[in-house]
Amino acid sequence: MISKGTIHKIINKSDILLYLKYRIFKIKWRKRNKHNFTIAMNAFDLNKVKVGNGTYGKLNVKHFGNENEMLIIGNYCSIAPETIFILGGEHNYHTLSTYPFQNKYGHNKNESIVRGPIIVEDDVWIGYGAVIMSGVTVGRGSIIGAKSVVTKDVPPFAIVGGVPAKVIKYRFNNTIQAKISKLDLSTLSFTQIIDKMDYLNMQVNEENIDEIISKIEGEE
Repeated sequence: MISKGTIHKIINKSDILLYLKYRIFKIKWRKRNKHNFTIAMNAFDLNKVKVGNGTYGKLNVKHFGNENEMLIIGNYCSIAPETIFILGGEHNYHTLSTYPFQNKYGHNKNESIVRGPIIVEDDVWIGYGAVIMSGVTVGRGSIIGAKSVVTKDVPPFAIVGGVPAKVIKYRFNNTIQAKISKLDLSTLSFTQIIDKMDYLNMQVNEENIDEIISKIEGEE
């Protein structure tokens, strides 16, 4: 019979190994992502998560071993704490039971359903505790409200919230949206960002949008 002390030692050793693996993973993640400010909160397949320039936040990535799982996050996104990206793991509810019998009692088959990659385009702000489901594209410049559950695509520049998340309003009118969409902030160097900081933080309207874009792009 195994004593309680031995059990505790085994558990503690297992916890230590998991901790060390996670620490090593975090180091690998940061080496690959010096161009952004993200922190990996759990270990995942490094080849299935891509993040662009300047994006910051803690990445909670829930993955289930399906080869089609993927998370792509664009440039200059803001990810609030407790945000969760669920890359798959859905069950088939069109069968007699939603239980994964083949996985648990058959041949250890991965039955998790993936609806497609999660794609977060540039300049997205994700609020505290939001959940993003597989197969969703979050459009450029959009905002996701705190605690929202995103199950469908989010249009560019939309502000969404709720469970499930729905469009509340848009940040800009169609004219301004079209002009901002042509601007590629990812091409700016660190020095250019510093030099153009005032224009990057200027409140936008129809009267000044052309001038702001012109200054950011370096045109006279």
